[in-house]
Amino acid sequence: MSLNPLKKRKLSDTKFNEVFNKKTKTSSHSTMDSNRISYPAPRNAIDNRIEHNTENDSQMEEVQSPSDLRSPHAKFSDEDRGLDSDSPSNQNQFITQWETYPYLQSVRLPIQPGSICDFTIDWGDGTPLQHIDSENPEIDVANISHSYKEVGIHTIVIDGVLHGFTFYLHNYSLKRKRSIKRIMNWSSNLILADNGSQFMDCINLRITALNTPNLVMNRNLSRCFKNVTHLMINSIRNWNVSTVQNVSQMFENCSMFNGDLSCWKLGNVTNATAMLRGCEIFNSNLSNWDTKSLEHISYMFYGCQSFSCEGLTLWNINRIRNATLVLKGVANQVDLDSLRQSWLQARQNGTQDQALNKLYDLGVYHNEL
Repeated sequence: MSLNPLKKRKLSDTKFNEVFNKKTKTSSHSTMDSNRISYPAPRNAIDNRIEHNTENDSQMEEVQSPSDLRSPHAKFSDEDRGLDSDSPSNQNQFITQWETYPYLQSVRLPIQPGSICDFTIDWGDGTPLQHIDSENPEIDVANISHSYKEVGIHTIVIDGVLHGFTFYLHNYSLKRKRSIKRIMNWSSNLILADNGSQFMDCINLRITALNTPNLVMNRNLSRCFKNVTHLMINSIRNWNVSTVQNVSQMFENCSMFNGDLSCWKLGNVTNATAMLRGCEIFNSNLSNWDTKSLEHISYMFYGCQSFSCEGLTLWNINRIRNATLVLKGVANQVDLDSLRQSWLQARQNGTQDQALNKLYDLGVYHNEL
């Protein structure tokens, strides 16, 4: 779904001068829209065969997997949190950390062509602040980049309006995707592109921000974090996803993801196919989920080895049409028979026999589940 045009919010001259004169702390070290898809066996490794990858990725290194990332109860240190995200002065700044390498000494902002932009950017290396205005015909927002003299970690601060942020670009390579390390603060003026796959294959990404992204314009978060194996999101419990309709494959192959999704408002979601497939340590209580609109949940919890299915007995499944192998590979201690029976009793349309036949058709009652 395309991003709805928005009326551009221009910074006033006073605000603009304030932005340019402001001193910012920096660190020197510093779609699955189709409902009928054939799935292979779940993969723990990242699929490097990414469509449209045009740059040479042969020099990519393997992702580090420190022991603290493997723990489902791992906590963020003060160093992880970086800048104080609770500080009011940071609320409208989008703060990220990137790493440059001898073979990749530049950072390119992942912005969708034609997006609305009006922001200043501090590249974090002492160079002058740069103003990006999409109304300036001399500026191509899809090719905003900066070269660093020294390799290492760089903190980038964006202040202003930025729409169309996404790594799902035809000429954005895997080695560039691995360059982003952290999101330290979200901005209410940052709007993600609505094309899905926004952070797919950003294999080193950790979101340590204490605030939440602005998702009011987003309907499609399909494949948003797919293949980010060690994904950790500090504030995901409080994300407002009430406008989202498609979360298919959103966390697929995020094998070390165990975020708290218990408070998510999913009343508008129709497609959750393979949403958490391969999330091996995921075990959140989903009893508060509003599933009245859900139609497609095939492979949703496929391979979730630690998932106890807590809360699923309370789901409204009246509109579900596709549920193939939805619980294949969940925790061994789960009483699937009781869960199936609860889902049978929850169906309000038709007779008990019709409901039973429906679940057989969906694959929910098959022995191989």
